[in-house]
Amino acid sequence: IIRTIRNPFLKIQSCVELTQIIAKLPILDYLYGQYAKLLQQNGIVNLSHSTHEQSRWHRDLPYQEWTSSSPLSLSIFTMVSDFNRDNGSTIVLPGSHKCSTLPSLDYIDKFAKQIVGTRSSLLIMDSMLFHTSGTNETETARIGINTMYGIPLLKAQFESSNLGFNLNE
Repeated sequence: IIRTIRNPFLKIQSCVELTQIIAKLPILDYLYGQYAKLLQQNGIVNLSHSTHEQSRWHRDLPYQEWTSSSPLSLSIFTMVSDFNRDNGSTIVLPGSHKCSTLPSLDYIDKFAKQIVGTRSSLLIMDSMLFHTSGTNETETARIGINTMYGIPLLKAQFESSNLGFNLNE
């Protein structure tokens, strides 16, 4: 069962178009200017009544136990399905992008927020923000596409010289 689709823009034209739309978001220009770089795009499928590798607290820049004064990258999550509590919408831990490690369970219990939104909505967050997938208790898969743009210092999940098209057009 496929639950994560790595870099769907390499195979699906609508995902190429999505990266181009996201590349034009004013927040990317504000943070990174002409240096905004596509780092990765992943399709996330949260199946009904099952766990997912995204069902644990994580960052989209994994294995980093330090913080930065400004965002190194942004995770821009497009809701392909409606996101609600029943279908396991994303749970974020506000302020955790400034913590070098995952905060305590008490902190999580007190501050965790579940994000809800309708199809085509965007969730934009610092890629260092701790977040997790909720449990999908419905009979329908919840689908989202996470597109990450950031500083050129970070390595992309793909080889850009082999694309054959310009993602920033």
